[in-house]
Amino acid sequence: MEYILAFLSLFLYRYVRLVVNLWAYHRHKPITPSCTSKLTSKDVTVVIPSVDGHGVRLIHTLQSILQNRPQKVVLVTIEKNHMKAEEMIKSLQSLQATVKVISVHKPNKRKQMAAGIQEVTTKITVFADDDVMWTDSLLQWILSPFEKTARTGAVGTCQRVQRNPARSISQSVFRFLGALYIERRNFDCAATVHIDGVVPCISGRTAAYRTSILQDQNFIQGFCNETWGGNELDPDDDNFLTRWMVSQGWDIHIQCHPDALVSTILEDNPNFLKQCLRWARSNWRSNLRSMFVERFIWRRHPYSTYAVYLTTLSPPALVGDAALIWLCNKATEDLMLRHWLLGLLVVWMFISKFIKFLGYFQRHPSDIILLPISILFGYMHGAIKLYAACTLHVTRWGSRERSDGTGKEETPRNQANKKHLVCNWKKYTHFLWRLLILPIHAQTVAWPAGNIRLQLHCFGLGVCVLADRTLNVMIPLKNGQMLNRMNDLGGTLLSYRDICIFVLLQVLDMGSLTAAIRIFLLLPLEDYWIKKLKVGSFERIMALSGDFHENNDPNASADLISEAGGFEYQMAAIFLQLGPLLLDALLALSTIYYLETRAAFCFIVVVVFYFCVQNLGPQEDLQRQRFHSLKREKSVVCQSVLNWATVSYFNGFKCEKARLAEAVDIRLDYKKKSAIHSMFKTTMETSGFAAGFVGACVATARGVTHGDRPIGGLFAMLTYWTRLSEPLKFTVQQIGTLREQAVKMEPFIEIFEKTPTVVDPEDAPSATINSGDIYFDCVDFSYDGQRPIFKDFSFKIGSGQTIVIVGATGSGKSTLIKLLLRQYSPQSGTIQIDGKDISGVRMETVRENIALAPQHPGFFIYSITDNIRYANPKATDEDVHEACRLAAIHDQILKYPDRYDTVMRADKLSGGERRRLAIARAFIKNAPLLILDEPTNDLDNETAAQIQHNMLRRTRGQTTIVISHDINLMKDADKIIVIDSGKVVEEGNHQTLMLRQGHYYKLYTARCYPKSV
Repeated sequence: MEYILAFLSLFLYRYVRLVVNLWAYHRHKPITPSCTSKLTSKDVTVVIPSVDGHGVRLIHTLQSILQNRPQKVVLVTIEKNHMKAEEMIKSLQSLQATVKVISVHKPNKRKQMAAGIQEVTTKITVFADDDVMWTDSLLQWILSPFEKTARTGAVGTCQRVQRNPARSISQSVFRFLGALYIERRNFDCAATVHIDGVVPCISGRTAAYRTSILQDQNFIQGFCNETWGGNELDPDDDNFLTRWMVSQGWDIHIQCHPDALVSTILEDNPNFLKQCLRWARSNWRSNLRSMFVERFIWRRHPYSTYAVYLTTLSPPALVGDAALIWLCNKATEDLMLRHWLLGLLVVWMFISKFIKFLGYFQRHPSDIILLPISILFGYMHGAIKLYAACTLHVTRWGSRERSDGTGKEETPRNQANKKHLVCNWKKYTHFLWRLLILPIHAQTVAWPAGNIRLQLHCFGLGVCVLADRTLNVMIPLKNGQMLNRMNDLGGTLLSYRDICIFVLLQVLDMGSLTAAIRIFLLLPLEDYWIKKLKVGSFERIMALSGDFHENNDPNASADLISEAGGFEYQMAAIFLQLGPLLLDALLALSTIYYLETRAAFCFIVVVVFYFCVQNLGPQEDLQRQRFHSLKREKSVVCQSVLNWATVSYFNGFKCEKARLAEAVDIRLDYKKKSAIHSMFKTTMETSGFAAGFVGACVATARGVTHGDRPIGGLFAMLTYWTRLSEPLKFTVQQIGTLREQAVKMEPFIEIFEKTPTVVDPEDAPSATINSGDIYFDCVDFSYDGQRPIFKDFSFKIGSGQTIVIVGATGSGKSTLIKLLLRQYSPQSGTIQIDGKDISGVRMETVRENIALAPQHPGFFIYSITDNIRYANPKATDEDVHEACRLAAIHDQILKYPDRYDTVMRADKLSGGERRRLAIARAFIKNAPLLILDEPTNDLDNETAAQIQHNMLRRTRGQTTIVISHDINLMKDADKIIVIDSGKVVEEGNHQTLMLRQGHYYKLYTARCYPKSV
């Protein structure tokens, strides 16, 4: 009876609030704006505290706020960013309200908010974070509760996380967790407001207050000087505001309506975890102070007190759920429906974990697949709350390090402690990454979306896994039952039915049938995974921008794509070995607990010991170092072979041999260390498993000898433990391989997480080029953000003009081409073709309209015809021949043995031949814009003159950009643009620039009379 009472008490304690909140949430109605409202947007001042005081997010925030037409917006930043904020405000066009920038000396959100309050002269003050987006009618909805009752002191808003495209799997997961956090907050706040007229905490992202409350000197004094443990509190501003409203007898209302919606963003991994930690600390401090120091909430809002008490002092979800299941098991031991009741409890617990989020999953049904991650994170959040309770003395913002208002210099010791904590935090978040993110990434890649046949294969594999798990449970139990029956019958023979069942189970246990089915189902999936990963990684790498390709070894990228094989083995290991092993462990715990409680304890100890040993020491680091040492060895070999000519020129064979020997020694050393570490761990795991087995046998045997358990229970436990040892031992043997495969998967994950720095806007139109005029307007660009290549770079090319761009080496001529082709984007300014900014159109259509003959052309190992036709697949053989005639290479090709079918190899062609083939390839594209980079380099004078003549005839009426120092090309150009130090210093035709005797004059005379110069 005591177990029943304990179970009912705990169940009601945990779930009465949920049921009441469900009722209240669906009863809660927002207060709609009135047409005769006396309060308007002109009675509102918006205060925005911001550390940076500028940036794209803040601009979007301001634009959405200004659409609501408040009387005034006060942006409060810090002194060093004041000028940037002023410049940003000036850049905003057609401001619909007064925007004032003020600043404080040091970043401190509370002091920034207090400074903003002093600037308010309206009846209502709205605090808004610098990363929110308002709806157009937000102010109308946020003002209506103030008019309904004079006791309303504050109004909160309904919030959602902005659903921007995620750049990585981790961002998708943490965005999902953040969205559920906000969804849960909306649910709880709406429910408590409906019941009690107050919320546990009104969110600081956007909330409105009566200005008279905020300008009370007692409020400002308490708000700016609140402390905890002697430390000044910078965070917890929204908690203080909520407690102040309660203490002064004001009501709080929440407007839950799509027109009162505030979109916001949350931090990404690992900052999301830091943000959760900061929220947990804030809730601990505020709730404890509210309940046990101020105690106003007890008298006026009993239900909110109950809600705050539950969220603060209840045990973690993992402990509470485990206690409920254990009490239910104990309370129903003598009932026939015991298993049904336990199942109903588990189903109810599962429903309770997502019922608050039904609205979210209705809006985003594809995210339902991430629900298990939410449940696991809910359990893990208990550890975050516990850690937060132990670190309440930390009063910084946690995830907002720049907002520390103390102004104190850190000592070397503090810096060392901080560095140590950061390292530990990184290890912790890396563990969470392994635990949560990698399975989701694997699932995302592995699931054959859109292929019903392969989805059925996955379903069949799942059925096979469940069938094997069922056999693992049934066979030991059935063997034990048969032994008990034989013992009860005095050793007489069993019935034919029992014998047939026994034989059938043993035949199925051989695994040949399910193994054959698994192989049949798995083979098409493995082919799908290999193709998807190779093609997907190729597509992702080729879609990355110029910064990736110019800063990474192309051979390494090619090897990465080629070595995509092996992913299928990891998928099979995860879903057919590790996944079933987890099910086996859970079933084993339940079954062994049913057979003998003490044996179940031994099993738990063994499993915990097993996982501790698996994560003992630097095994994964060794595997990673071994993998990278193998890559270094391969790189040494490739570089030496590819640069054989250079090695022979400088007689460097001995040096290359020594480099390779050193790389091989390093790899073998890591291999040895990894093998020794793996053997040590295997020994420990086997010993621990054996010790647990002995303990379980002793515990079960004692129960049999004392008559508490039948002898069949001992036999079943022995059988089950033996069966379970095989997959565990197999995992121990394969764990090294799995770790190695996981390390090899890291580069693939990194590739799939990378995002191009140059992307098309959503629904970008295609580029249509008619006239072909080009305009660089105040372009600033730098590769590394430090050394500027272009600064306020501007020039214009008219339709059909041929211009020559000249300048010293390193002046940015080739960079200009990359910007035109959108391989990079400028930091500021615009590049326009036909009056349209190319950053606003699809980049593939921009590139379709540009033909380029680069300074260092690249060719495929195809025939000459295929290489030239690569620029225009629809070109005929005659078109190819004509392009080669214009490039003065046709006669040379006819001298080759296979003529146009000759397979091109770069090392077999001279520099002049490569140059002319590149020009032919550009000509055959017949694009509106033609770019030739040093077209006459490596050519003799006669050939250069012929190409120049053909080029002038071919490009008449076509916008052409030539980068060259060829004197003849300069003379014939419509316009010459001279670049120096990232700026256009001169432009005009040859005669005009020569008369000026400036930069062009010096370059020209240096080419004509090098000795005199």
